[in-house]
Amino acid sequence: MLKIRKKEKTDYCLNCSYPLPSEYDFCPKCGQKNINNNPTFWELMADFFQNYFSLDSKMGRSIKPFFFKPGYLTNRFNEGKRVSYVNPIRLYLIISFFYFFILGIMINSIEGGSSNTNETEVQGNEKETGKNQNGGIEIEIDDGDVFETLIKYADVDSISDLALMDSLNIDIHAPGDLEKRIISQLRRAASNTELLKGSIAKNLPIMMFLLLPIFAMILKLIYVRRKLLYIRHLVHSLHLHSFAFIIFGLTIIFLFEVHTSGWVALLSCFIVFLYTFFSFKNVYNQSTGKTFLKLILLGFTYFFLLTVFVLSELLLTFLYF
Repeated sequence: MLKIRKKEKTDYCLNCSYPLPSEYDFCPKCGQKNINNNPTFWELMADFFQNYFSLDSKMGRSIKPFFFKPGYLTNRFNEGKRVSYVNPIRLYLIISFFYFFILGIMINSIEGGSSNTNETEVQGNEKETGKNQNGGIEIEIDDGDVFETLIKYADVDSISDLALMDSLNIDIHAPGDLEKRIISQLRRAASNTELLKGSIAKNLPIMMFLLLPIFAMILKLIYVRRKLLYIRHLVHSLHLHSFAFIIFGLTIIFLFEVHTSGWVALLSCFIVFLYTFFSFKNVYNQSTGKTFLKLILLGFTYFFLLTVFVLSELLLTFLYF
């Protein structure tokens, strides 16, 4: 039978050492709860939710407008009302931790190619044209599966480094330091794919944090006639990314644990698009047509930059993990 432990009080505040009569539940000097220094797990969780999600806390007051009033928190922050609501950087860090934690689990759950690849599949990816002068095997690689194919065959004993370089169109007579590192990292990735996937997941939050100020600069350029300070666009960027992260994080959980379907991913993208549209309307106060056109322009620009950043992150992670 589960026993609920009776809360034990102390004779003085553990935080400020103020004397406390036994009937005091809170310290009148600093406000800390009068309880001993051995809380249970449930007491710890209760304190967390009380401090961060109670209606009189910053987080509690921020949840409803954050989800259902796009641009509200940005406007309140820009008006100087910053004590009543959670700091945008703190909000971003909390939600991004949740999102990248979920994304990391997804990346690590992705399995590599099966070791039981049948002979027909192998023949479809490689053609043995006879031993070349270096004793290796020439590999034919499809453009769309370069990385996957190289990882798949990089640990095959019969393929020498020179043969791999030849397959990658690298000058085998005078390979540079970069070419040698690529071959070395291919071998390492083939033998330790979990480390590679973990490094990719670890570097993604850094990549997105570096992209944030660039996103804010794009907003500054798109709304240059509004003559708003750059910091206001940065705050708006933090709120927009925080909302997108929590929607996409919940979507990943749903796709992996409940039901895998393309319409769920499309729905989440539509929700983020709709939220961003109304946030733009409420923050920059422009017409529907102008807002829509600027959002489309921002979308294409941001998608291009995001693609460049993701590919750069993958390349740098591969070279230096």
